[in-house]
Amino acid sequence: MAQVEHNFYCITTDDANSLAKELELLGHKVVALEKDGPGFSLVTEESVELAQATINAANLQALAEEFDAVYDGFNTAIE
Repeated sequence: MAQVEHNFYCITTDDANSLAKELELLGHKVVALEKDGPGFSLVTEESVELAQATINAANLQALAEEFDAVYDGFNTAIE
């Protein structure tokens, strides 16, 4: 399993907090939620197989749109 970080950008703090709560329900750990320019950057982490992270990315894109956010992809360390 890999530790995978997912990156989101939200316009309002309310959207960022709501998205963070939903992601926590899906098993993500919020590792950062901070002001970023005019909006907010949200970074979550999950422990998952890399192949599954790729599949999850499409679902996270759709979820982000529900909260007026942008899913900016994921990253992980390759060992």
